[in-house]
Amino acid sequence: LKKQTKPTIVGAHHPLRETQVAKILESHSCVAGYINGHWHYWHTNDQPTKLPNMVMPSSGLWGDIGMVHAELTQDSANFTLALRDSFPQGKVRSSNVPGREEQTAKKNGLQWRLDL
Repeated sequence: LKKQTKPTIVGAHHPLRETQVAKILESHSCVAGYINGHWHYWHTNDQPTKLPNMVMPSSGLWGDIGMVHAELTQDSANFTLALRDSFPQGKVRSSNVPGREEQTAKKNGLQWRLDL
């Protein structure tokens, strides 16, 4: 990262709060943001760090419930959640989870943008 001159988005499985790399990444001006999985549900900018951050939803644990589309331009990275199904955190897959369809509709299309 010391020699990197272009904007960099760092991705890993575990969230920053479960690693020891937040301060290291924050010290490099090239790091534009951090993307991780592990929690299996969409969250943005809710980890204790100065870095913009996004948690990707599950792509396997609960089956094919959706994806995140990424569009990169010269000056931004834009991410859009395409959600087909939703399960509350900590819940096992069940068609009987109250409010599941409403949560899916509410979250589908959410966006996260990084300025590069």
